[in-house]
Amino acid sequence: VEQAVVRARLAGRLPEYMVPSAVVVVEALPVMPSGKLDRKALPAPDYSGSSVASGAPRDARQEILAG
Repeated sequence: VEQAVVRARLAGRLPEYMVPSAVVVVEALPVMPSGKLDRKALPAPDYSGSSVASGAPRDARQEILAG
């Protein structure tokens, strides 16, 4: 499963702010002996393919929001 394909499908159904900036494909979710999700064992997301813009604020409104 390609990250770009997943993000494109989600973008067709969700508002832009709800589309995740990274998608991680795993064979199975790691669980602890109690059966709960082991969040520390999950792989770190790779944001290199992300289309989320970053950098300096573009206008006064973003400047205020960024602080």
